[in-house]
Amino acid sequence: DLGITTSVVSDATACFDKISINGKKYTADVVHELSLSNMMNEYAIIYSTREVIEALAKPLVPNLKNLK
Repeated sequence: DLGITTSVVSDATACFDKISINGKKYTADVVHELSLSNMMNEYAIIYSTREVIEALAKPLVPNLKNLK
């Protein structure tokens, strides 16, 4: 662990159908879900586009004029 925080926007990524080493076919939806699940909480924080937009809309610094 190098202390780097990685974020992945789940609905801004895509996958393709895959054939496993045993010849079983997996749909892109399954591959996508499992890929995100493999990264989640181990290698990346998984967000939706909505969550990212909402976070970016919030001010980074509190409005000091409203503090008393």
